[in-house]
Amino acid sequence: AAVTVGEFGATVNPIGAEATATGFEVAWKISGTINQYIIWYTDANGIYLSSPTGVVSGTDPALENIETTFNQDLNGDGTVGVPSSSVYGSSSIVYGSWSTLVPNVTITPQDIGPSSNTALASAGLSAPTLNFIGSPNAYTLEFHPTSILYDLAPSSGIETVANFILGLDNLTVFADSMANSTLRAFDTSVGGNHAIALASSTDLSHGIVLLNMATTETAADLLANHTTFSGGYAYIH
Repeated sequence: AAVTVGEFGATVNPIGAEATATGFEVAWKISGTINQYIIWYTDANGIYLSSPTGVVSGTDPALENIETTFNQDLNGDGTVGVPSSSVYGSSSIVYGSWSTLVPNVTITPQDIGPSSNTALASAGLSAPTLNFIGSPNAYTLEFHPTSILYDLAPSSGIETVANFILGLDNLTVFADSMANSTLRAFDTSVGGNHAIALASSTDLSHGIVLLNMATTETAADLLANHTTFSGGYAYIH
């Protein structure tokens, strides 16, 4: 039967369609407190075949990557495709009051989690080699010093940050009852370059990975000389 206006509810509406070699692709928006999206593939008669994305958020890489085939900014972020990966120290704070948690730091922080994965760790972050997911490959720090907030939780996935400078940039990793014994660091490699991965000892599959680290900067060195632990967070500096 043909799809009719309002069939899936007043908040579900098509926002784009393009012909493909075998039929059509259709983009739907589910409006609400958190806007969601789904892509349909149909045959040449417009009959639904499959969804390459499922229901996803506007920042999901699957949606952002497919924007290029629609040549349309489906999620309204001002970019067709995946937006720039650069972190410029904006004041987007999600997980609490920065001034309360770290009162001696005045640099404006950038929050980067939770978000979609930028890396894959099929064997956990303790694996000797990790792989990138999609493009861009990582958040890249272009200005120093930069402060980053990261929520260490399964919903955060795996985030990669390139060009982090120990002793200059700051990374605050939030977790419940964070202590020295509950934060693990691993030496790894991403894209053939030395990196250090950080994860909770109870969940070694989700965390944050610092890319382009000098080979002399090891996981043990980071924990021993560049990490301060306090109630609820670890401060990498």
